[in-house]
Amino acid sequence: MAEPVSIFVDPILTNIINIAASLIQDEFLAINGVKKEVVKLSSNLITIRAVLKDAEQKQLDAASDTLRVWLAKLKDAACDAEDIVDTFATETFLWKRKHVAHEIKEISAKLDEIAKERDNFHLEECSDGGRPQNLPQTTPFVDTRDVFGRDSDKERLIDQMLSNESDAEGDASVIPITGMGGLGETTLAQLIFNDERVKNHFEFGMWVCVTFDFILKRILKEMIEFHTEMEYSNNLPTSILESRFLEFLAGKNFLLVLDDVWSNNYQEWGPLQNLLKQGGKGSRVLVTTRTTMVSDIMGTQPPYRLEYLPEDDSLSLFKKIAFKDCNLLGGIPKELEDIGREIVGKLRACLWQ
Repeated sequence: MAEPVSIFVDPILTNIINIAASLIQDEFLAINGVKKEVVKLSSNLITIRAVLKDAEQKQLDAASDTLRVWLAKLKDAACDAEDIVDTFATETFLWKRKHVAHEIKEISAKLDEIAKERDNFHLEECSDGGRPQNLPQTTPFVDTRDVFGRDSDKERLIDQMLSNESDAEGDASVIPITGMGGLGETTLAQLIFNDERVKNHFEFGMWVCVTFDFILKRILKEMIEFHTEMEYSNNLPTSILESRFLEFLAGKNFLLVLDDVWSNNYQEWGPLQNLLKQGGKGSRVLVTTRTTMVSDIMGTQPPYRLEYLPEDDSLSLFKKIAFKDCNLLGGIPKELEDIGREIVGKLRACLWQ
């Protein structure tokens, strides 16, 4: 069964809406007549996100081809919109911003059309805004038998993390790992976190799966629980958690992994960053994210951009998953392996389009 579109699209819509909210204050938009388009873009995305879950359910219940096509159009447009507003928000050259501003107008018109088409399906708004519920929380555990083609990425990042070139008193070096969802950012972070060289280098490590909401109190609580291996009450005030955190953090050389970060609001990251600065020299924060805005805000070092797996490793991963039973029985028939190679080739071609 295919993974629900909302799991992929909803975080993208949320990210665009957040970026758009900050762009609306941009003086450049008003001068170049783009502000109205950004406001309309944001409004349409909020409306679409609210009916996304109902659209998926109706498409499954009725096996509707028209709804399936609508969801596919939405997915493509959302990816394009994220790239465009992300580029505009981070671009510093005026002439490039003017070019991207024109692209904002074009994608806004496309999403306006998609938003109007939703009326054809009589979709109902969800009270939670269409946000997918109960997404899996990641942990540091990884089965290395299921990992292919990331050895060189792991070695390069470990070399970077264990180097003292970026060390500074009163600062924790933040290294973002970025890439399209599903490329293996979390898996790479898990491989690094569990490497013996890394374990021996840092005095202790912490792992927090952040996902959509960057909430200081929850992140503090989970860092403390990971380190102490004890549960803490949800009713503890943030000030108490901060004091407890600083008790074991102060002056210590630590590694923190913040996995699957979506929020690009610096005001949410700033308070945690100030606390982490109390750690020892050489401390590292590894951040995995799909968005360049997050890496631009949080990173103190250039992001490590994860690329697609080489074809042979892609095929090995595909065979491991698709032909599990054949592997257990002693081998994969050549005709099945040929089919698998053809499927992997087509998938890679789609990704590069």
